[in-house]
Amino acid sequence: TPRWMAPEQAGGLPATPASDQFALGALLYFLLIGKAPFEPGKDVLDRVAAGRYVQPRAAKPELPRELEAIILRAMAFRSDRRYVDVRALRDDVQAWLEDRPVAAMHYRWWQRLRKLLGRYRKTVRTLAAAAVLLLLVAAFAAKLHIEAVESEQVRTSKAERNATLQLADREMTLGL
Repeated sequence: TPRWMAPEQAGGLPATPASDQFALGALLYFLLIGKAPFEPGKDVLDRVAAGRYVQPRAAKPELPRELEAIILRAMAFRSDRRYVDVRALRDDVQAWLEDRPVAAMHYRWWQRLRKLLGRYRKTVRTLAAAAVLLLLVAAFAAKLHIEAVESEQVRTSKAERNATLQLADREMTLGL
């Protein structure tokens, strides 16, 4: 039906596997947004042929960007920009479910790092706790070392003062 067809079909061309990718993208749109990308009406074929539909995040702003990227790639106007097959679309959806980067989206290095850390959240927390504990132990050891050095300096200072007093006492006893 026109609500699910690819632009090339609306333009009179035969259906291809790329048209199926578009239809799957339209179905994903419907499942995530709650309505079809092309609502019925007298100009539905014109809208489909032109690829005019409400962008996923414009229709539902809370939709994750990665899911929007998956929908947009599956529903790309040009068939050569869509997923090559159903497996590629499935792999992207599975990657999103597993909090891995999806092929349909361009990530910056820090976004990829955040995804990686998110996947290994428990390990990262354990390592962070160990690092904090290690820093606390190091700080405590440094404090003990500083106190030991200061204590040694006090003992040395007292010993020097006692030696000076003993020397002065001897000199007074000898009458120098």
